Amino acid sequence: MPHQSIKGAILIESGNHFLSARKWDEAIHCFTQALAICPDSAAAYALSATAYEKKNQAKQALSNYTRAYELEPDNSDYLYNLALACQKSGLLTQAEKYYLKLLSQQPDYADALANIGRLYQDRNRPEAALYYYEKDLKLRPDDPDSHFNLAFIHLLTGNYEAGWREYEWRFKRTAAKRTYPHSFKQPRWQGEPFPGKTLLIHGEQGYGDNFQFVRYIPRVKELGGRILLEVQPALVSLFEQLPDIDQILIYNPQQPPAAFFDFYIPLLSLPRIFNTTSDSIPAPEPRLSAPEQLNEKWSFLLASPRRKIGLVWGGNELPDPLRSCPAPNFLPLCESDGFDFYGLQTGPAAEEAVCLQSAPNFQQNLGPELNSFADTAAIIAQLDLVITIDTAVAHLAGAMGCPVWVLLPLAPDWRWFLERKDSPWYPSMRLFRQTEPGNWQQPINEIKLSLLQISAQASDIEPMT
Repeated sequence: MPHQSIKGAILIESGNHFLSARKWDEAIHCFTQALAICPDSAAAYALSATAYEKKNQAKQALSNYTRAYELEPDNSDYLYNLALACQKSGLLTQAEKYYLKLLSQQPDYADALANIGRLYQDRNRPEAALYYYEKDLKLRPDDPDSHFNLAFIHLLTGNYEAGWREYEWRFKRTAAKRTYPHSFKQPRWQGEPFPGKTLLIHGEQGYGDNFQFVRYIPRVKELGGRILLEVQPALVSLFEQLPDIDQILIYNPQQPPAAFFDFYIPLLSLPRIFNTTSDSIPAPEPRLSAPEQLNEKWSFLLASPRRKIGLVWGGNELPDPLRSCPAPNFLPLCESDGFDFYGLQTGPAAEEAVCLQSAPNFQQNLGPELNSFADTAAIIAQLDLVITIDTAVAHLAGAMGCPVWVLLPLAPDWRWFLERKDSPWYPSMRLFRQTEPGNWQQPINEIKLSLLQISAQASDIEPMT
């Protein structure tokens, strides 16, 4: 038996070596052999679970984390790993139970405090999330992720002063390079007048963020000289229409902008610069619009006496399971009389348009014909309404002042507040919210009823009813 134990320990050590070398299969092989010799080794189960997790085999990882905890129930790290595995697998009730048990035994387990805060955030319980984020920050006052998550809660609940301040921690997170990869020697602009100088405003994060916050540029222009705006290539032809931008720069994640400037500011830091509160959100002016030749093209192609509605059911990248509303959910809408429905869906989710072809009033998915957001804007300008999930198209339609109805998950992004049916960011927008996670039936039914009322009354589509 001692010989077997030594051999098992050697295999576990070898597995650890492969884990450090990111050789997941070899690590799993070692841990599996160790468990064949020492079937009650909690360490082998826990470490193998880590390797399975790295291979995106969540079910096996969760099983092994569970077994490790069963073997050593007093090991707080095993309990934490089990809670986290449940959370990653969407088993939030189980994760909550394990986190609370861990924190009852070890109240200062900082990672558990941060993660249960995120759990409550994802369950649309902002007060509970706030409580745990603040407890974590008492232990780790410089933890950027909890500061960032705290910003989310403050902004969601309308506490904008604290929210914008905490939001600046986004550039100190590990994920900061994904937010914006470049740093500059020039000073950061603090909102002072800059006549005769040049200011670089760089876009960041997603397309929708740029649509939402470009409204601040006229206010910046009032304070000084030249404005350079750096944005993704897909936005250039659309933002070129804005009057207060002196030069558009094309964002390149590999290289910083090759232009002279005296100061810089991230686009999403402008609300803090201008002390924006939930009651002082500037209107999206000037409204975004497509180049005239594209408007003429789509005006001809979409000429129809019936009212036209655009649909978006997924993001442009891989579908977000929380925000995406799979296309079959839109079938009841496409049965509404008096409307023509068009998909504006791009990316992998565009394939789902096939299921809408059987609907009597669905015309086609125009997504494959969209070369840039200027094309999308030109199409939206010809539509009477856009119905979309929380994606860039929602922001674009809102920034254009076009009627747009947005389907929101139970736990919405911070910019949509709580419970409101309207958006102070976009006066032409109406919000339809889930009442339980993953269930789109109620908001779809509300939209269906609203379309029936509009059709029966032969009335115009208004932002709010």
